[in-house]
Formats: sequence, C-alpha cells, structure tokens
Amino acid sequence: MGRTSGTKPHVRRRWLPDSIGARLMLTGAALAIATAGATIAIDTWLVSSQVDAWARNDFAAGLRGVHSLLSVEADEAKADIDRIVDTPDFRMTVASSDRAGLATRYSHVFRAGVTAYAIAALDASGAVLASGGSAPDVERLAALGRLGPSRETTGLVAMAGTVATVYGRPVVEGDNGRIVGYLIAARLFGGSQAVRFATVTSPITIAIRPAGFRPPGVSLASQVVGSNTFSSGEASGSAVAFQDLVGLDGGSAGVVELINADPRAMRVTEIAGRSALLSGMLAILIGVGLGAWLTGVMRRPVLRMTEHLRTQGFLAAEGVAYTADDIADDMTLPVEFRDLGTVMQDLLVHLNTRQAELREAIREATYAEETMGVVVNESSEAKIVLQDGRIIAANPAAASALGLPVSQLTHLTAHEAMYGVEIRGEDGTHYDADALVDRGLVEPVTVSITEPGRLEHWYIVDAVRHEDDLHHRMLLTARDITEERRLGLIRAEIISIVGHDLRSPLTVVMGYLDLLTRPMTEEQRLKAIDTARRNAGRMADLLEDLLTATKAEELLAPSELVPTPLVALAEDVVGSMAPTHAERQLLLEVDCNPVVLGEEKRLRQVLVNLVTNAYKYSPDTDPVVVRVRCDETYAYLEVVDHGPGIPEEDRAHVFERFARLANTASRPGLGLGLYIVSIIAHNHGGDALVEQTPGGGATFVIRLALAGRVVDGEIQLNEQAPVAAKRTTRGTRG
Repeated sequence: MGRTSGTKPHVRRRWLPDSIGARLMLTGAALAIATAGATIAIDTWLVSSQVDAWARNDFAAGLRGVHSLLSVEADEAKADIDRIVDTPDFRMTVASSDRAGLATRYSHVFRAGVTAYAIAALDASGAVLASGGSAPDVERLAALGRLGPSRETTGLVAMAGTVATVYGRPVVEGDNGRIVGYLIAARLFGGSQAVRFATVTSPITIAIRPAGFRPPGVSLASQVVGSNTFSSGEASGSAVAFQDLVGLDGGSAGVVELINADPRAMRVTEIAGRSALLSGMLAILIGVGLGAWLTGVMRRPVLRMTEHLRTQGFLAAEGVAYTADDIADDMTLPVEFRDLGTVMQDLLVHLNTRQAELREAIREATYAEETMGVVVNESSEAKIVLQDGRIIAANPAAASALGLPVSQLTHLTAHEAMYGVEIRGEDGTHYDADALVDRGLVEPVTVSITEPGRLEHWYIVDAVRHEDDLHHRMLLTARDITEERRLGLIRAEIISIVGHDLRSPLTVVMGYLDLLTRPMTEEQRLKAIDTARRNAGRMADLLEDLLTATKAEELLAPSELVPTPLVALAEDVVGSMAPTHAERQLLLEVDCNPVVLGEEKRLRQVLVNLVTNAYKYSPDTDPVVVRVRCDETYAYLEVVDHGPGIPEEDRAHVFERFARLANTASRPGLGLGLYIVSIIAHNHGGDALVEQTPGGGATFVIRLALAGRVVDGEIQLNEQAPVAAKRTTRGTRG
C-alpha cells in the first residue's frame, strides 16, 4: 500500500503528538477548559435569574402535595365507612334501630379516635343511634347527614381548631334499595399529618391554621402558579405562603401555612446540581466534537490497519499463504498501533503455518465424536460414565431407566441418581447404588429396578473401570431384559398349559379314534364320534383362548368407538344363546336403556364370555340373569349366577392372565376368559369387577361411561359425548 501523499497530513503531524496517550491527554485538557468555562457561565445565569421563580414553584408544589394528602385522607375515611356499611349485620342492626346491638357489636367503631375523630350512625329519621366523639362534633356530623340522607357527603369542615375530612353515605337495606340510615365520620388533618408530609418535602415547613388566619404585620401578595392561587410574602427573614381550604359550606375550613426559612440558601444545592447537569451535557457535546475531530485524524489509517488484519486473518484461517505488507511502517498511525501491527503480522504468519494441521485434527476429532455419539445415544443399553464418583455422561436409555432427564443426571453421584429406586437381585438380595457398581465390576449381575409410580424392570448390569493419572473413570452398562423375562414366563406358562390342559382332550380323542377301529353298534359309534368331536372342540377353544391372550392388548382393542345401545346388544346375545342351553333359563332384566361408546363386536364378546362362564360354574337348576342398568354417570352390564361364588380374597386376582381358583381346578379351561373380558373393558375406558350374589353365587359387572340413552327408539347422546371416536391407543395390561 502506498504512503499518504500531499502536504496536509505532514502539517497535521507537526503539532499532533506521536503516541495515542499524548493525543488523549491533549483531548482531556481541551475538554476540561471548555467545561470549566461553561460551568461558571451557567451558574452565574441561574443564580441571578431563577431563584424567585423556583421559590414560587416550590410553594405551589407544596400546596399540591397538601391537597394530595387530603385526598388520601378522604379515601381512607371512605374505605373505612364503606367497609362498615357494606357489612350485612351492620345494615340489619341500623334498619332495626338496635342501639344496644350497635353499642355492643360495633363498640370498636364508635370509640372516639379509633375509626375517626368523630363518627355518628343515624336512623332513617335522622336520629342518632350510636356515636363517638364530643357532643358538638357529633351533632354537627348528624346535621350534615340530615342535609342529604340519600347521597354521599364528602369534603372538609373546620373542627377542633383544625381541618377535618368528612365522609358519609346512606345505609341501604339488602337489595331493595330502601335507605334505613346514614353513617358519617370526620378525620382530623392536623399537626401529625402535616409533619408526615413536611418530612418528605423538606426544607419547607407546613402547618394547618384555623380559618381566616393571617400573621399580623406581614405584607402578602397574590400568586398564581398553574391552577394554584395563594398569598405569599416574607416574615422574620423567611418566605411564607397561605392558602384557604374550601369547606363543605363553600367557606374556609382552614388555612395551609408554608414556611421556607432561607429560600436563596436552599437553592444553592439545586442550582449547583442543575449547573453540573448542564455543564456535563455541554462537556459531552464538546467531547463528541473533539472525538469526531480526533477520529478524523486517526480513522483512515486505523481502518486501513483493521481491514488489512481482517483480510489476512481470514486468509490465514483458510490456509492461504500470508502476503507481507507495510502496515507497520505507516507513520500516520500512533507508535502503539504500529507496534501492534508488527505483532499481528508475526501471529498471522504463525497461524498460517499451523492452520492446516489444526483443521485436519478438528475434522478427525469431530468425526470421531459424532460417530461415538451416534453409537452411544442410539444404543438400547443404558450407559453411564462416572468420573471420580460423579456422572459426567449418560445416554437417553439411561435417562429413561432412571426417570430423569440427561441434563439432570450429570454431576450427580450414582447414589443420588438412584435415590428412591429399589434394586433387588434374582435371589431377593437388595443393593444400594454403590454395592451394585462394586458387584458389576466383578461380574455381570441381573437385578430388578423399581421406581415409585413405575413398573418393575429387569436389567443385566456390568461395570468396567478406566483409570489414568488424573481421573478415575468407570463405564456402567445396563441392558433391559424385562421383555425377555416376560416372554420367558409366558412361554413357560404356555408350555405348562399345553402339556396339561391340551393333553387330556387329545388323549380322549385318540382313545375314541382307536375304539372306532373296533366293531361296535351304531349307537356306540355315534357316541364315540360325538365325544371325540366335543373334546376336539374343547382343544380348539383352549387354543383360541391361548392365542388370543398372547396378543390380547393388540387384538382386543376397539378400532372405532361408536354409540352402542346395551339393551339391544343384550337381547341379541340372550336370544342367540338361550336355545343352545335349553336345560337352563337365561333371563334378561332391563332397568334402563343406556348407550355407550364402544365396538359392538368386542362388547358382544364380553357378554358371551361372561354368560358362558356362568353356565360353566352354576347349577343347572338355577337361572343365569343378564342385567342392564345405569345411573347418571355410568352404564352397567351384569351377569348373575348362583354357583359357588368367588372368595373375597381371590376377587382381586380373578381377572389376571391364566388365573385358576382352587374351587374351579377340576373345570376345563385356561383361566383366560375373564382376562379377555377385563382387557376389553379397560380398552373401552371402563373396568370389570366381581361381587357376591345375594343368596350365593357371583355377579360379574362391566362398568362403562354413559354416553346417552335410547328414547322412543332413537339414540340421544349426552352433549359431551362424541358421535364416534377413532381408537388410537392400545391396552397396557398384562
């Protein structure tokens, strides 16, 4: 880059300091001189022209404050009176002119000096029912209340040698709007309130004087500041101001007196503050001007240096060879900037030589980190890295297993992360977190982990130690084998059932098939064929229940919930099953005609299973009853039998998979019928339960949410019930 040409820069350099420190010192000296001159001029002007105007404004501000405080006092009096009048008991007491009740229940209200300086409660005729304060003050308040018994009274009056705020309002009986009395109170605005205000508005002293008060021998002049009109003058070297407070009768209720002991001395601080503010603002303007001028001197070479370093830095970051320049030799720059340019050039050369290696190392590290992150985060195994006893990394599977987000797991100890979790081995041994880690370091251990509110899960836990000179790291791995164990248990149950329940009918079928090969009568042959067919049918039923139970949650979930009348469903089932069991009565009892949201096929399956179960376990002489009833919230589908019943201690387990009670062990079946009933009921948002039948037996109840009723042959749904709903979630039992 070429050197700066022309004569102007050379002339500027003849008197401009060479270093940036000297240039800043020159700027500060010029700024101080300008600020001092401006301060002196502003102070002189303010002191000579503004003092009297400020004094008038202060008096006006003080008077505005007094009126504001009077307004606050009036609001407080109004709040006290409104709170009493709005009490229903008080309105009833006044309406009944119950002086004794007012004296006893509201003695705290009419005690002078508590609620107000003076207070009076009047009845509808204006007579005083209860009061507090001196008799003249009470009578004056009563007179004000009688002037307007149907409207509020608010304003100022002269009382006790000072000013009082008065507020009163009629007492209205209930909601009929009849006026039964009046409550009015006066609160003094005297010396204590004035002192409160004066401490805030110091140095002005405020006092409340009687109406018509003016100090003798003081010459007063009328002043108007904004909306305030008052009289002011001087007395004993102090500035004073007076203003009459307008009362309820339109006259003067009192006088506000303001005294400023030394108005000119009191303004010195304010004048100095304002002058400093203005001087500071002027100094800022001067500084901005000087800065702009100085920027003009330095801006071009500094921008040139900045642009050069930015360009070369970007090129070096991209691995482009460095191009030397003469930026460090630019004499228009201060010495410090030229030294900085030399250092930056050396750093850029070094950066360029190291950039290629750094970029390659970053690329390899990033690839390795991403690969490891994918492997760990996508792993179904829970993985936790402990360093010096605390968790420094965990994958989503570990967070899911412990029920905590990954962000909350980090920095916890293993004990803290597993707090409240029950850990138990296959042999029943209980482990704490530290014992589990120590056992995992020796050999893989199979444990169950149970958290409050969550199902039990089984894991194979293994631990590996990694140590170096700085840290002690450990990798804890846990593989979820819950589903494997569950499938193993189901497989064992199925094998046991197949080996036991299916072997008996198969043996019978094979025996009768052997008999058919021998000579026999036609009657014997038909009997053998019928017996073989019935046992083969029994095997088919057992296999169907077995296959259904293995996928009950998926197969038994309704695909669509539609309005289904339960009475029509029950009539259809009873009508189809009664003829096949002619030896026994199947009765239908209907108390109402409810409609539920469900899938008719699944609800029919529930009822058929329950009726079949009742036929199987109840005597042939007793009828089976299907009952439909409902209440305001639910519809109930019940099947009643008079069999052996179900002991109370077994009722909680009768709907479990493969459940067989002791008193039914001799009956055929896998113990899956009631399990299927329970799954279907839960998938319809209901539940299944069993109760004792009066006189002996069992009553199975299916409770479903009531969606509507059938009226005159037409379905009428409740307002909150949808017409149809797609079923998107599956059952979770099992």
